[in-house]
Amino acid sequence: MLTLERIKEIVSQISFNDWMFVVGTYQEGTPYIQILFKDKDRISGEEEIQRCRKWILSFHMVDSEVVRTAYKAVEAAMLHEVQEAFKYKNARIFNPHIDLEELADAINAKAVGISLRDESAYQPRIKEV
Repeated sequence: MLTLERIKEIVSQISFNDWMFVVGTYQEGTPYIQILFKDKDRISGEEEIQRCRKWILSFHMVDSEVVRTAYKAVEAAMLHEVQEAFKYKNARIFNPHIDLEELADAINAKAVGISLRDESAYQPRIKEV
C-alpha cells in the first residue's frame, strides 16, 4: 500500500517540458495529482499559471499506476490545449470551456445545424465468400 510520501516520491521523478506535477489531498485525505504550467491565457493574453484538472489517486495503486495517471493527465492537458487553439473561421469551435448547458440548449432548440452525409450514392464493397 502506498503512502502519501511514496506517491510524492514517485511523482517527483516525472517530468514533461517545464510543467509541474503537484500531489495534494482532498479534505477527506484522498490523494490527487495536478499539472501546473506557465502559459499565456487564451483570452487575456497574459502569462499566468495554468491549472489542469485534478486526477484522483489511490493508496492502493502500484507505482506504475501513479506514473500512468500522470501520463494520462499530460495527454488530457495537451488535448485541452489543442481544443483551445484550434480555430475554424477564427472561432474556437472545440473550445473545452464552452458552457455545456448553453450548448445543450442550442442543440435542443435546433439553433445548431447537424451535417449529414448523402449515403444514397454510397455503394459498399462487400466481398462474398
